[in-house]
Amino acid sequence: MKCPKCGRELIQSEKNPEYWLCFTCKQKYKKKRQTYSNIPEKEVRAAGEAKVKRRYSQMLEAEEQSKKKKRSKKASKNDIDNYDDGGSIVPLVVLGVLIIIVAALIAYMYFK
Repeated sequence: MKCPKCGRELIQSEKNPEYWLCFTCKQKYKKKRQTYSNIPEKEVRAAGEAKVKRRYSQMLEAEEQSKKKKRSKKASKNDIDNYDDGGSIVPLVVLGVLIIIVAALIAYMYFK
């Protein structure tokens, strides 16, 4: 590392290794840590990764439990199906007839 004022080499302090000394300028400098703006500290990253791993394992356990429940429901033959079988077609026919009547009435009033 070089001195910012005179350009000579700095020597690391024996008392405090955080500081670098320049004997020409009689100055001491603290070495700056190189940081990146978008990367958090190692401890923060480790905590975040542990949290993500823990939640991922919980998600996998929940999926596995839901699959077991589905298998047990399919295995029992006395269960009532939860889906609708389609119901009656009568309401659809009535609705279709009403739409045709309204369309005919509108056409009659328009061309009158």
